[in-house]
Amino acid sequence: MSKPLNENLTSIRFETEDGDLLPIMDVAGTKFNELINAVASHQKAGTLTLKITVKPSTAGAMAVKADVSITKPKPNLCSGRRRKATSWPKTRARPSSTSRPSRPSWCAS
Repeated sequence: MSKPLNENLTSIRFETEDGDLLPIMDVAGTKFNELINAVASHQKAGTLTLKITVKPSTAGAMAVKADVSITKPKPNLCSGRRRKATSWPKTRARPSSTSRPSRPSWCAS
């Protein structure tokens, strides 16, 4: 019978930029906490990706490489700057563009 994934992951190490080998689940846990803080701060979704690459190696062994990355939510540069939406009267003629609330040109709609 094969081992559960979480047991297999305990033996996989991640090489840091300094050359240290850390358990991949420790690295993933740190990244997960970083992601949770960013999501809570920006109130938008983010992702954590755990990538495990397995390649055949010499003498029947397997080379296992792991990588973990996060995609943090992007901050809303326009938050707090939007004006309240205006309800236009239901007439045929729309108000001129000069009477509409304006938003900064760099702020996407």
